Amino acid sequence: MNKLTGTTILVVMLGGAAYAASSALDYEKRIFRAGEQAERMKTDSAYAEEGAATIKTLAPKREEISTESQTVEVDNTWLHEALDNYFSEPDSKEKAKKLDEIRARLKALDDELRKALNPKSSNAAVEGRMAEILARAEFQPKKENFIAALIRKAKTAAFELIKKLYAIVFNAIFGQGAYGNPIYRFVIVGVLVFVGVVVVRMALILGRGPRRRKKKRELLGEEIDAEVTSSDLASAALAAARAGDFRTGMRKLYIALLYELAERNLVEIERDTTNHEYLAQAARFKPLAGPMSYLTDRFDYFWYGMFPSSEEDFSSYFVRYKEALESARSLQPQPN
Repeated sequence: MNKLTGTTILVVMLGGAAYAASSALDYEKRIFRAGEQAERMKTDSAYAEEGAATIKTLAPKREEISTESQTVEVDNTWLHEALDNYFSEPDSKEKAKKLDEIRARLKALDDELRKALNPKSSNAAVEGRMAEILARAEFQPKKENFIAALIRKAKTAAFELIKKLYAIVFNAIFGQGAYGNPIYRFVIVGVLVFVGVVVVRMALILGRGPRRRKKKRELLGEEIDAEVTSSDLASAALAAARAGDFRTGMRKLYIALLYELAERNLVEIERDTTNHEYLAQAARFKPLAGPMSYLTDRFDYFWYGMFPSSEEDFSSYFVRYKEALESARSLQPQPN
């Protein structure tokens, strides 16, 4: 590539082996520091804007990481978009979830970069590993789904059409130029309120029918039927692992454990509670603190970090799951 960043030019001046080690190592260190900033944002909301600005400086949208024989173009746009989405989220619980995902993905990326920079690895291995990590879809900006884009465009077009039709009708009744009249706005608001009331009443009428939907519980964004047990979820986890989907298997094991803890009144399931908030609840009980910390960390790494997992990863996770389960069952049930 012809373009070189300031960091790359500096590394070129250093030459040779330092060239390969410094640029990759510099990127890893900056990602680590970005993770530290995200951790501080979690505990200090007043620092959020400054922390986000620092993260964006540490990981600019586009940069080049140079190794001994090639230059890898890095696209950090995913991180900038994730931070922007975090600030645009009005709901505090959802906001916390978005920040948890940012923290987990930064940690996962840093862990992978550290593995790639293992001193025992050859330059060729480092180069290949770096290129493979940075090219992954999870570290690329998300592209809008075709159907989602189509729906968004259709909704915008429909809204614009309604505005034009109202303007035509209103001008026909009250004359040209009435479109900007405050009365016009009042009528529009009135119509929207009327439509809203009608929709709500229809929903209430339909909801009074004899058939009622089964109550569901939501845990980490997953809806679960009320009659499902923690054993059912654990069985689903093992089935996923047997099918080769170890990442989903670990997620279901984590949810199964949280369900078991909730049944024993050791944690309280709520729709907007994050995995780290569940960890804080469980960590009040000393026997659970260690295995829950491990399970939550690995859950972050594989689920939010979206890194590939192996049968060995699942087996290790399953061992710690059973450890946490035994610890939970040894504790005295808590009063409701």
